[in-house]
Amino acid sequence: QKEGTLAGYWSGVPCLAEHGKLIPQLLWKKFIRYTNIPITKDLVKWFPVAPILRKMAGLVPVKNTSKKLEYLGYYYFDRWAAKILKRNPNKISTIVAYENASLEIFKASKELGITTILDAASIHHKSQDKLYSYEESHHYHKKVIEYKNKEIALADHIFTASEFARQTYIDAGVDESRVQTIGLGVDTELFKPPED
Repeated sequence: QKEGTLAGYWSGVPCLAEHGKLIPQLLWKKFIRYTNIPITKDLVKWFPVAPILRKMAGLVPVKNTSKKLEYLGYYYFDRWAAKILKRNPNKISTIVAYENASLEIFKASKELGITTILDAASIHHKSQDKLYSYEESHHYHKKVIEYKNKEIALADHIFTASEFARQTYIDAGVDESRVQTIGLGVDTELFKPPED
């Protein structure tokens, strides 16, 4: 934003103080764990379907149903963001989208000649499956993997949070020139050593 290159910030999680006014305080304190970010209000578009469905999914005792509800939130957010992009294509040269919620916006981006960056919050799904079991049914897990593979295929670049994560993408066959590591920062106002 400081450089004048940010055309928009489309988020499912609340990022402005005014978002807190739209949710009852009891629910906000219990479920919302995000802080405001210093961003111009006009750049922000907020569609909280994914975090709401993810929270609801956590209340469902049947894991397969819970995971379907969680992924449904990502899908709705992705479709919403793709519609916004199609209405405002001239202002945008690059889209950075989160894994599990980027297939539709990447498809729209490709039609418009917009560069796509996949924000991969975790390791590649092949490595995930080797390290731990998944909660959804095998049938539904295959659908999730197909979705992720399509996102990866449409991404011009993939950002990972560690060199380890980057290597899992390369080991899975993604061209290493497409995968970059951008280490996570920290909000020192939230995370700091205790005062003596």
